[in-house]
Amino acid sequence: MPIQKYLSYPAEPSKFSAVCSEIFGDNWREILSEKFHVHYRSVKNWETGRVNVPGSVVFALNLLQSEKKGEK
Repeated sequence: MPIQKYLSYPAEPSKFSAVCSEIFGDNWREILSEKFHVHYRSVKNWETGRVNVPGSVVFALNLLQSEKKGEK
């Protein structure tokens, strides 16, 4: 099975958590909620899979991830 380069939509909670941790570090939940102007509870709901991660958030995370890796 090929390794996915980017977070897919809809994002699986475990992959979402891994990507966010890679981009923002240990306090990724707080940082993500501040940067994206969403409530901390929304981030927790995305993390648990209770609510799907919005497509716009997946898109933005993919951009941030590619910037961090120095890709264009």
